[in-house]
Amino acid sequence: LRIPNLLHNEYNIGINGIVDALPGNNLHNGDRYVTVNKHSNFGVLYNRLGMETVVEKLSRLGSNWRVATKEDWDKLLNFCETCDEDRQHGGTDTNVVYGKIAGKALKSREFWTGNENLDKFGMNIFPTGLSNVQSELTSEDDKAAFWCNTPYDENDCYIKEFNNNSDAVKQTVSDEDKYSIRLVADYHEEGLDGY
Repeated sequence: LRIPNLLHNEYNIGINGIVDALPGNNLHNGDRYVTVNKHSNFGVLYNRLGMETVVEKLSRLGSNWRVATKEDWDKLLNFCETCDEDRQHGGTDTNVVYGKIAGKALKSREFWTGNENLDKFGMNIFPTGLSNVQSELTSEDDKAAFWCNTPYDENDCYIKEFNNNSDAVKQTVSDEDKYSIRLVADYHEEGLDGY
């Protein structure tokens, strides 16, 4: 599984063009893809419709890239945990903190306060904050939350939340607030599928 860090080289292409403009090769850790919705100092936040629009366009174009699912996140987070008893990210309960150190392993070494983050895998998760239905940006510098392209029920999708005061990862659900997304593609020894 390849999860590019979406914060570096900027492709300001708008939501209608995001999928068409994703490069098929020469991808590097740190590539950034910007669409329109709600901006924090660290990137763009999407409502559920924005996330689903990206999902639909990726699917329609037959892209190997996808918005990370709960299963994608769970595999990554469980991989980051050092003890078997902490590899519990596959749970379905919400408003629950899972694991022990996955958040610390994936958060950027910069911009978070109070934690000695490791960023062991170059994921570079920044404290983007989130935006509520009224488009008020909150928790910037304290929290990052990511949509999972996995429904919890007919109204909500799972959210993976990284907090300033925790090395673990909280699992919640939402239907309308604005969060970050991560695109992933399956990676094999030969490279990314289709590239």
